[in-house]
Amino acid sequence: MAPYINNDIKCRLKKDNTPKSAGEVTYEITLELIKATKNWNKPKIILVNNVGQAKNNEVAYPANKIAIICKNYLEDNEIRFERLNACIGAIINATFEYIRRNPFRMPFKLLDRLGKITYDFAAEWYARNLSFYENEAIKRNGDVYPIIDAEGEENVEKED
Repeated sequence: MAPYINNDIKCRLKKDNTPKSAGEVTYEITLELIKATKNWNKPKIILVNNVGQAKNNEVAYPANKIAIICKNYLEDNEIRFERLNACIGAIINATFEYIRRNPFRMPFKLLDRLGKITYDFAAEWYARNLSFYENEAIKRNGDVYPIIDAEGEENVEKED
């Protein structure tokens, strides 16, 4: 699951911070999680959603940095579903990779909180980026999924 990035790519990423593949996005996000969570093994650490909320014994989820990594990945490439979807996958996979590498370092309540914040962040990223793309694609190409009415029945009529 985790990307294995060679030294040339690591050097390039340090220099220009522009990931060129989903694996590089995952690598960059995992590094941000590692940096942000280096003190999670201390007692009474509370995980909060963003940097502006963090106080003394709190650690902030690096949402702004993760959003910038995804933005950098998308800037140099044509916006396509695969690239937008790769960002959501990288957000989730980086969290799994972080947990895999640190199975005993985090108290369960922090692990649970990390999962919830990751889900919330990925859902927000989807709503702000991918759902807009999906709506535009539906306007251009028509919907590929059936419309389900309030009773759970498939509506065969297409909306114009």
